[in-house]
Amino acid sequence: MTGILRITVLAGVAALRAAVPALADNAASTPEQKKVLYELQEMCGRDAAALFTEITSANRTGSDVVAMWAYRGNLTDPRYIYEDHYSLERNKCFLRIRFAGTGTASAAEAIRAEELWDVTSHRLIGQFSVPTPPDWKPTTGTICRFADKDCDIGKWHALIKPYMEDSE
Repeated sequence: MTGILRITVLAGVAALRAAVPALADNAASTPEQKKVLYELQEMCGRDAAALFTEITSANRTGSDVVAMWAYRGNLTDPRYIYEDHYSLERNKCFLRIRFAGTGTASAAEAIRAEELWDVTSHRLIGQFSVPTPPDWKPTTGTICRFADKDCDIGKWHALIKPYMEDSE
C-alpha cells in the first residue's frame, strides 16, 4: 500500500471511529450511524480473519507465543474456531480463538485452549490452556493469564465477556 493511500485509509478509519461515541450513547441511532457501525463491524471481521490466519498458519516465535501454539507441533487433528466482535464501548475489534487437539504420542494427551486478542494492536490480552485426558476434565498444567496477570480458569468467560459482548 502506498504512503498516500495508507494515510487516506487511516484517515477514513479515524473518521469512522470518531463516530462511535454517538452510536454508543444513542440507542435510536440514525441510518448514517447504523451504516458507520456496519462498516466498523465489517472491517473488524476482515482484520480478525487476517490476524487469525497469521496466528494459526505461522510458526510463531517470540514473547507472544503461548502454550496452545507451542503445543501444536505435538498434536494431531488440531481444530481452531474463532469469533470476532467490534466493541462499541471499547471502540476496538477483538478476536477470540478456541483450539483443541489430541496428542501424537497418545490419544490420552489432549489440549483445549483459548486466546483473546486486541485485533487493532495485534496484542494478546489473555489466554488459557488445559491439558486434558479424553474425558475433558482438567488435569495439571493449566495456564490462565489475563492482562498480564494469572487468573482463575473458572473465571475466564467472565473476564472476556466485556470484550466480546456489549452491554445493553
